[in-house]
Amino acid sequence: MMRNYITLIISIFLIFLVAFELRSLQQPKTGPVGDGTISPLLYISIISSLLLGVIWFPLSIYRIYKGKKQADSNSKKKSD
Repeated sequence: MMRNYITLIISIFLIFLVAFELRSLQQPKTGPVGDGTISPLLYISIISSLLLGVIWFPLSIYRIYKGKKQADSNSKKKSD
């Protein structure tokens, strides 16, 4: 049950990480750092992290709901 909460936290963290990476890409940089181009491999990393976060988020919510529902049905069976 605890791993479902950890999955939820990781998915939210990944979504915020992608937002931070995109924000940092859009900020202008000065000096030699700002003169270069952005590698396409960086976008692959961003897209894959976003996909993982977006897929894991509803999956973890579903698993938490399913686990609570199962725990409630088990407690009702034991009380009967």
